[in-house]
Amino acid sequence: MKDLELILPRVMEKAAACPEPTALRHIRDAAIEFCRRTRVWREQDTFEITTEGCEGLAPFLGTQIYEISHAAFTNDDCGDRPLDPVTMDWLDKERPRWRDQEGTPRYITQSNPNTVRITPKAEGSLRLELILLPAIDTDQLPDILIDTYACEIADGAIAKVLMLPADWGNPGLAAAHAAMFDGHLGRFGNRVSRGQQRALRRPRAQFI
Repeated sequence: MKDLELILPRVMEKAAACPEPTALRHIRDAAIEFCRRTRVWREQDTFEITTEGCEGLAPFLGTQIYEISHAAFTNDDCGDRPLDPVTMDWLDKERPRWRDQEGTPRYITQSNPNTVRITPKAEGSLRLELILLPAIDTDQLPDILIDTYACEIADGAIAKVLMLPADWGNPGLAAAHAAMFDGHLGRFGNRVSRGQQRALRRPRAQFI
């Protein structure tokens, strides 16, 4: 992880009178939007689960979980088994007794954000592939955003900063940078980077 402030000079050179806290807030917002649209920040998480109930997901420090893109369950009885994502409404309709069933897991669902449940219940390892966003109060971004996409994120931040009703505002230049940011999002929208992110340590899960 690297400091958000590393992108700050790119914004301040276009809006020197803008207070740094304001510029940093818009850099963070642009990074969140960039990650949401490009899905470029991906991490894997593996942890042990039991049959006691929901598994609470503790987001990596400075992040929020946007999507669980893949899930697989492993134990000695069933080996490595991909899990199909389904809603609780679907389970209630198609598998009415799913909450009490134990056996070989087939499905993964969520009752609340940042929680997961597998069904049938079993003990073993759950492996998740996660798409992450920066947290709304983070001071750091993953290396890939700073090293590879700093210019693109700066364009998004500059567009917002220059649209503010302030002395440094410049709607015409703001529109130009907004168009560039939209172009970046379109260009990178289908690009998925794997294996370049710095690994993060996951806090111990809590059962809910």
